[in-house]
Amino acid sequence: IEATLILLRLLPSIIENPEWETEQTSWATSARPHPTEGNIVTIIDPQTPFTVHAYNKQTGYIIRMYGEPSYNQITIKLFAPNGTSAEDVYNYLEGLFFDPDPFEGKIIRIANEEISVIHLEEPENLAPYDPEVERAISWMVSIVNDETADKLRNLSLPTRAGLLLEGPPGSGKTTLVRRVAKELEGKVTILYPSAKTSINLVSNEIQKYDKVLVILEDVESFFGERGNEEFSDFLNVVDGLKSENVVMFLAKTNDSSGFDPAVRRAGRLERSVAITHVFKDALTDIISQRLPQVDTEKVVESLREKFGQTELTMATIDYLARSIVMEDIKPNDVPDYILHQWTVGTEGHNYVAD
Repeated sequence: IEATLILLRLLPSIIENPEWETEQTSWATSARPHPTEGNIVTIIDPQTPFTVHAYNKQTGYIIRMYGEPSYNQITIKLFAPNGTSAEDVYNYLEGLFFDPDPFEGKIIRIANEEISVIHLEEPENLAPYDPEVERAISWMVSIVNDETADKLRNLSLPTRAGLLLEGPPGSGKTTLVRRVAKELEGKVTILYPSAKTSINLVSNEIQKYDKVLVILEDVESFFGERGNEEFSDFLNVVDGLKSENVVMFLAKTNDSSGFDPAVRRAGRLERSVAITHVFKDALTDIISQRLPQVDTEKVVESLREKFGQTELTMATIDYLARSIVMEDIKPNDVPDYILHQWTVGTEGHNYVAD
């Protein structure tokens, strides 16, 4: 097992277990745990030798670990009270490192030099997206259901799904992705790699869990152009190296027109959907949530008068709400503010639709 993985599994156990004496537990700067909500551990520099010293006041165990992560060399010494059997020590270490996995069922942010658990707020109660978008999401997450996954396996079909969300900045892709991640949290392990993360590192994490959702922000940054090594690695990962686990890829892009056809081939990012409208009902819901004191219908009328059927995105509504709060505009003055004072720079590519 990788030396860095030992650290990632040991340190959260120490942080969140009151049996360990904080004053007598220390670690080198190569591994820094953050004692905040959830299991959050950052590997700052996996090339740096590490040391860990921890004392358990309940068992009397002292653990000392040191090693070279870059060479996967690790030494673990456990000092136990007199009379403790070797079998008890071994079972204790096994449970500490391997059971349970502190990342399973969590939302994990991955970068080349860090793995951390992130916590998302509850999704906003917005109106549903376009029916085609909602159907595509339902299609992807259907394989989380054990019965559906078993049916696919019985037919020798892979339990994998790839969905590409397309739309301009501010169209609501990120909001939708966060909603899906929050709904699946606890049921699957959610991997959220940064754009600079090696796709092979993502592949290693995928294979550790039975059910995985991989969120690929600006997916084109993960594969580049045909002919380079990244492109081949990306296709191999999306194709899948392990047939039994459930893997979903939820990818985002502003524009997929330049994508190589191989990326969107069946079995890879096989289904795509564009977020092309901010529907009136959704717009009304957004305004009522962002600006609960205003007359929502009058605000919508003012927006239509100012923009007509031109482009308007969810991000623009957020900008409007922030401007009203920051400029301390009174609720009754909001419609007039929109028409005569509020300025908008660059709009997105969506429009308000009836």
